[in-house]
Amino acid sequence: MEPTRGRDLWEQIAGWAAALADDEDLDPKTAALYGHATRRFATWLHTRRRGAAAADVTVDDARAYREALLACGLAPGTINRSLTALRLFFDRVVPGSGEATPNPFRAVPLVPRR
Repeated sequence: MEPTRGRDLWEQIAGWAAALADDEDLDPKTAALYGHATRRFATWLHTRRRGAAAADVTVDDARAYREALLACGLAPGTINRSLTALRLFFDRVVPGSGEATPNPFRAVPLVPRR
């Protein structure tokens, strides 16, 4: 993979997080948490597939990330917030997401509350 593809993901996240911060209908804390969740995913993805772009993310990646969050012992609410942030991110950033190329995080169920 090209070395710039990973940076493209980080640039997409930065742009999306900035748009969230400017959204007057979204609580600033929520915007910050969503930005953090997408950056945490990008860091995780980088350890698995260095240089992967958002468009390269598969349903298997999304499922594995959910499992990784569960293995960390995070609360269901924290995991679900991360998955929700990633659903929104991929809906907005990946061309064709929701059409010909499904959003990989839409195929991953939220974690039941304890």
